[in-house]
Amino acid sequence: MEGEYIKHAGKRALGHEAEQLAHEPDPVKVVKALDKDGWLRYLHNHWSTAKVDVPGLSHLLKLRQQMVTAGYTLDTGAAAMWFLTSKMNSSDVASLQASIPRKAFVQQWKHLEDESKDFSKKLMGKGQQSHQRCL
Repeated sequence: MEGEYIKHAGKRALGHEAEQLAHEPDPVKVVKALDKDGWLRYLHNHWSTAKVDVPGLSHLLKLRQQMVTAGYTLDTGAAAMWFLTSKMNSSDVASLQASIPRKAFVQQWKHLEDESKDFSKKLMGKGQQSHQRCL
């Protein structure tokens, strides 16, 4: 009987719940529980634990904890969602993104990979400049 309630949830509420997975302290544990109970498919019919990059997400969560311990606060939600959906095909990811009502979050998620590549290039450029100055 309990599982029947989710069938009646609106698309906006389901999209909100999908986003909330990225903000969980242990999203892998939550995804596994939802998948086991058959509820994850209500958030997206092609989402499963097998579609999650568990090692990558675990590494992100460890880094987040280290940063918090060092006194920094980070919003790692978009990065967590990237790992939560990294093995989904692009049309399924786009469908899930369309279901999430908070469009600012979706934009962060969509542009995460490009921004990380740009950041990496900047870091590499600064490292090369510093190395050149030492010579």
